[in-house]
Order: sequence, then C-alpha cells, then structure tokens
Amino acid sequence: MGDWLHGSAERGVQAQAHERVARFVGFLATRVIDTTNTVVDKVMEKPDAYARRWMLVNVGIGLMFHLLPMVFLFLLVVTQ
Repeated sequence: MGDWLHGSAERGVQAQAHERVARFVGFLATRVIDTTNTVVDKVMEKPDAYARRWMLVNVGIGLMFHLLPMVFLFLLVVTQ
C-alpha cells in the first residue's frame, strides 16, 4: 500500500526518469530556498546599505521588464 512513498532506488530498482527529474527539482528548490534565506539574512543585518545600493537596480529591472514588451510591439507595428 505505501510502496509509492519509496523511490525505485530504495526498492532495489534503478530510478526511473521521472523520479530522477523529481529529485533534481527538489534539490534545485532546496538550493534556491537556502540562497534566498542567506540573502534575506544579509539584508536584515544591514538594511540601509542594501536598500540604497539595490533600489535603483530593482527599479531599473522592473521598468525594463514592463517596457520591453511595449517596445517590441511598437517595433513590430512600425516595421510591418
């Protein structure tokens, strides 16, 4: 009944493709969470320094992602 809880490797069979992908995605998600926690800890230690340094970068990236699609559509219309 509870056999689905165990991976193929635990049952003595070579892991299937979807199990390998699931393990990799889990590993990657764990790394992202750990990195995010590390960054948050550093920002909380010195919030003023990070706010000053990264505010313009964050605003610039946000504007870029919002304006680039409009520029792309404008160029499509103009070059038609």
